Amino acid sequence: MRSGRPLSPHATAFISVATGNQYALGSVWKNSPTRTLHRQPGKQSSSVPRKPSSVTIGLTGARSTDEELGANVTATSNQAYIQAWYKRNIDMYLSVSGGLVVVGHNPQPVSTAGNTAHHAGSASTTAQLSLGDISVNIDMVGEIDRHTKLGWKVDLGLASGVTVTIYLRRFRNSVNLPILLTPMLELELAIYASAIPMAAALALHYFVLKPRRRRLIQRQMEILKDEQRYQLSQQQRQAQEAVRLMADAVGRARKQALATNGLVIESALYGDLPFGIAAQDTNIMRAAIAKFGASRTALSATDEPRACDVTVALHALVVGDQLVIAGSGSKQFLPGFYDPTFGAPKSLFICYRFKGKLHEVIVKDDQALAIPMREHCVE
Repeated sequence: MRSGRPLSPHATAFISVATGNQYALGSVWKNSPTRTLHRQPGKQSSSVPRKPSSVTIGLTGARSTDEELGANVTATSNQAYIQAWYKRNIDMYLSVSGGLVVVGHNPQPVSTAGNTAHHAGSASTTAQLSLGDISVNIDMVGEIDRHTKLGWKVDLGLASGVTVTIYLRRFRNSVNLPILLTPMLELELAIYASAIPMAAALALHYFVLKPRRRRLIQRQMEILKDEQRYQLSQQQRQAQEAVRLMADAVGRARKQALATNGLVIESALYGDLPFGIAAQDTNIMRAAIAKFGASRTALSATDEPRACDVTVALHALVVGDQLVIAGSGSKQFLPGFYDPTFGAPKSLFICYRFKGKLHEVIVKDDQALAIPMREHCVE
């Protein structure tokens, strides 16, 4: 049973209780193979390992997205553990962690009998917690590919000596190869077993694997760019065909609107616009008018155009000197529109005349649009 409670956005306290297999609640578990408290007369001992009941109290947290740490205290009937660990993610492919474990051993109680007549027939038990072991572990895990991880772990302790474990994990399968270097604690050997392989792993990561991954990513990006260029050319051709079909009708509607001082779309750009205009700030709009020609020149001069001209396509949507476009959706799917910049935030800039006065407005790709409006006037 385990229960936790957040103490802060970066720390969580928990408590865990385990019953073990040393319980004896009535006759139900008397002959159970999982109960290893007593050995049955005339029978072989159970192969089930002894698991005493325990209580664990701990704290886990993260200092940042790349750092994790924690500590806990575990108490059983004959032992107590104090554990602390720290993990550092060097990047998404390599991580280093370390831990400290202090084990306290509680020997079996020793019975003592009184020597005086007053204490005759009575017994008392004494027990004292002693230091069992202090161990330190250092672990480095690297990602070979998307589904395979290779790790190198060094454990050193006062009672356990120095052990190196090489493990390989792929999907849900794991292969561990523990190697006992020495049954006694030798710090020099432990340093060599930790520093040399980890230095080699870091060199392999930074000078071989990381450049290789960068080259693979660049290659994939080039492939995606080629696919995007092809899709862009297809969309652009379809949009140009739609504009060609609506050009005559838009020309007649534009002449009629000019004659009646109605709504006339002077120019419109859609895409990743290289200039910013606040839709409700007329002073910024006036300043942007002088830069509008230079902005269009910059757009046409770039190798990959960041915006497309949608003047005709937008004028075709005018109905009764009004233009309304609903929001909550991209405008690239409107007739005569296409997406000139994949993945980039897009906007729609419109310069229009109504009642003979110049108006300008810019809206985001998913923002609703309604023109004409008085606050768009720049004259």
